[in-house]
Amino acid sequence: MLGDYVERPEPAVFPEGWAPDMQAFYCGLDPTTRELTPGDTRAIDEWYEKTIGEVPRWVTVLARVDPISLKGHRARWEGCFRGALPKQMMPYLSIYHHTIVGNREGLRESVLLGKAWGMTNAYIVNTIVMAAYYFTGVERLDMLDEDIVAALV
Repeated sequence: MLGDYVERPEPAVFPEGWAPDMQAFYCGLDPTTRELTPGDTRAIDEWYEKTIGEVPRWVTVLARVDPISLKGHRARWEGCFRGALPKQMMPYLSIYHHTIVGNREGLRESVLLGKAWGMTNAYIVNTIVMAAYYFTGVERLDMLDEDIVAALV
């Protein structure tokens, strides 16, 4: 399939307000060490609090049980968009992924990030429904509980 993919001469069209913003990804990790420093932990926690209003449980747990992996994951996550795609593509792709694999907590976090970065409810809901419709069946929408619906309001 990728062999058939051809770049189009015209640029991709994204929804209004969607734009690259690499700075939105950065929390301020200390690049001088692999270790997760207290400053790194604080920076990660503050980024989540400021951006989605909470620190996901997996972040807190990973900081405790495998801090180097948390820092490595965060550094990789921060470097994945280098200005070519709108920042909203990250939550869009995450919403799609978490719907397909049935990860309720991941979906909730992705919805919160999408909202924080300007995705409309229509785009969020359409992404969830289309991922379920085409890949898992709409029965997969059973994971849409009150937490996720509340994040849309």
